[in-house]
Amino acid sequence: KEADVVRAGGVEAVVAGMREHLGEGSVQHLGCGTLRNVSAKVEFAERVAEAGGIQAVIAGMRANSEAELVQEHGCAALWNVSMGAGMEDRVA
Repeated sequence: KEADVVRAGGVEAVVAGMREHLGEGSVQHLGCGTLRNVSAKVEFAERVAEAGGIQAVIAGMRANSEAELVQEHGCAALWNVSMGAGMEDRVA
């Protein structure tokens, strides 16, 4: 499932959507959740980071600081990315 998203360019599409709709809590919530799910597979964590996912998640969390689900899924996405091989420095 996650592999299909990655192969289809879904990570890049999600990051682009998050950047374009920064103030939309529902877009940020769903975007962070998707990046969380994809990056749960260690082999895809680097792809999320390379696509600008770390920056997109942080920007979405900042722009929607009162949105509990954005914060929850954003933290989980950052955690998952940081667990990828050699990714700790990119998140810290």
